[in-house]
Amino acid sequence: MGVASSSSMSKKAISSSKSRELKGLFTERVRLLQEEINGIVQEREKEAKSYKREWGLWVEQMSEERARRDEAVEKWKQLYLTIKMELDDLIQTAHCGEGRLCWRPEEEEVVEELKRELRAKEETIEALKSHLASLEQDKHKSERETDILRQSLRIMSSKNGALTTTGKI
Repeated sequence: MGVASSSSMSKKAISSSKSRELKGLFTERVRLLQEEINGIVQEREKEAKSYKREWGLWVEQMSEERARRDEAVEKWKQLYLTIKMELDDLIQTAHCGEGRLCWRPEEEEVVEELKRELRAKEETIEALKSHLASLEQDKHKSERETDILRQSLRIMSSKNGALTTTGKI
């Protein structure tokens, strides 16, 4: 019995030693995985901050451009209204009575010039409106592309996280 007990105790000691060794290896492996996860999380947080900064700059640029565009459109509107009022005043002062217009030759040239300017300004306003509509479409397209890219980034991030977790365990 003494020999059997001694052999049983040495097996227990060896088993206990292996158990401690495996526990140490397991603990080390868990610590390494936690460090790797923390590194990945920090990297993702840096990427998110970078995207937020880029998005903020883009939004700021778009709002500045919109303000400039609105200001230009407002100036053209004011110019158009000023020319229109001047033409209306000229037409009112040119009536001689009985529904006839009395123009002096030099006034007629001025009126024709003003009409040409008015047509040119109206064409410019139409071109600006068309350009504004085009810019709005571009903005909408850019916003849509940004949303698609964000969604793709989320999908890629979640897939990479799943692959990293399943592939390294």
